[in-house]
Amino acid sequence: MSILLDKLEKVGQNTPSPLGFEAALKRHSSITPIMLIGQVKLAELAKNPRLSDAQVDAILVSIESVKEKSFRKTTNSLKGLLWGAHVSQSDERQTKTLKDRGCDFIVFDADHTPAALLNDDVMGNIIAIGPDLNEEVARAI
Repeated sequence: MSILLDKLEKVGQNTPSPLGFEAALKRHSSITPIMLIGQVKLAELAKNPRLSDAQVDAILVSIESVKEKSFRKTTNSLKGLLWGAHVSQSDERQTKTLKDRGCDFIVFDADHTPAALLNDDVMGNIIAIGPDLNEEVARAI
C-alpha cells in the first residue's frame, strides 16, 4: 500500500493510552491532524534541488513526461523522501518508471488515463478533478 495513503488514513487518530504501571511514564502519541504536501514542477526542482528539503510531509512533482532530460537526475534528489507525481497522461511504462524511481503515488487526470493503471496495489492513485465537475459525475467518482 502507498505510504501516503496509509498516513492519510491515520491523520487525526489518537493512539490509545497505555495501561498499567508504565502508563504514567509513557505519553500517548497522536498523529498529526493535517498533512502538508508541497507541489513543485520538475523543471523548477531540476534548477533548484534544495526545494526537496522543504519541511513537508510529502512532495508532489508535476511531470510532463518521464523522458524529460532532467527526470532521472532530479528524481535522484528525492530518494528517501515521500513523493508522488502529477501527470496529465499516463501509461503502464511511465507508471513502472515512476515506481522504479521511488514514486509513492500518482495524481492523474481521469480523462487521459487508462483504467488498467488503477490495478496497481503498491502505488497510491489519486484522481485530479476540475472545479467544473457536475453533481452526477462527482457522485460516480
